[in-house]
Order: sequence, then structure tokens, then C-alpha cells
Amino acid sequence: MALKQLVRPFTRYLRDQAGISALEFALTAPLLIACLAGMGELSQLLVADRDVIKISTSLADLTAEASNVTAATLNDQFAIATNLMAPLPVGDLSMRVTSVVPAQTHGQVTSAVVLWCKSSGTNLPCGGKGAPVGVMADGSSFKLGLLPVAGSNTIVAEASYTYTSPILIMLPTAHRVVHVTYFSPRVSTSVPCADC
Repeated sequence: MALKQLVRPFTRYLRDQAGISALEFALTAPLLIACLAGMGELSQLLVADRDVIKISTSLADLTAEASNVTAATLNDQFAIATNLMAPLPVGDLSMRVTSVVPAQTHGQVTSAVVLWCKSSGTNLPCGGKGAPVGVMADGSSFKLGLLPVAGSNTIVAEASYTYTSPILIMLPTAHRVVHVTYFSPRVSTSVPCADC
């Protein structure tokens, strides 16, 4: 009998459900809010990656289908490409379009050199005319197999964007998104740029 009297208050508390939902919500709400914010951050990073791919591909495509380009034409393309990043901020967006030609020694392609280059932004500066093509924006080396025959060129478009999350929950540091696209000229064997 004495044992029943000791256990009775505890069984009453176990049967009482008042306040349990509030307690469960208080315990799980921070985790659910953090997961929701993290999914928002990751989806914005994926949007930035998709936009960088669009920019790089569009720049290479527009340049490769022209018979010739000018610095003003390329500046217009950069301005249009900047609009593709909306609604993300474009302060950290850099773009570069380079015309690459083969350098040959004794009939063999030995390296790639810059015929002309035009850039926008600070992260992708241009090398001078005749300079060897260095490392691409994504860290890869230029593949000599992409070079055409002598007298023609390859158009290389690069885009780089640094994404910084406004929430800083799941992505507390900035992430650099880069894409490189290679196109061969379609209208003629080479796309010249007199004032680049």
C-alpha cells in the first residue's frame, strides 16, 4: 500500500499531457529554423553557380558566332552578362574573354598564346598579347588538344563569382564559383579584335 502511494504522483505526471507540445516545439524549433535557413543558403549558392555557368557559356557563344568583335562589343556583352546574376549582388563578379592561338615549333603545337583578351572585374586580369596562356580561372591548365589548326583560334570565356551568404548559418565563409567555357569560331576561322 505504501508503494502505491509513492508511485501515484509520478503516474499522474506521466498521464498529464498539458504543455508537452510547447516543450516539444521549444526543443525542435531552433533545429528546424536552422535547417530551413541552411537550405535557403545552399539554394542561393546553387543559383549563383548556375548563373556563372550561364554567363561563361553566353560570353563564349556570342563571341564565337561573331565574324569580328571590338572592345565596345565585349563591354556590352559584359554589361548584359552582369544582368544574368540578378537578384544576387554583382560586386564580386569577374569575367574574361580570351582568344587563344597555337604556338608551333617545327610544325608541332608546343603551347597556347593569347591573341587578344578583354576582362571585366578585378579577379580575372588579362595577359598581354603573345603571352603564354596560364592557368584557367578554375585552376586547370589549358589543354593543347583544344587548339585548332594554325590560322584559327579558340575562344575561352571565364566567369568567377564570390558568393557570401547573408545569413551565415550553414555557409559561414565566402565560396568562389568559377566556370570556363571553350568555343571554336563558327562564322570564320578566327575572331579578330582590333582594339582589345
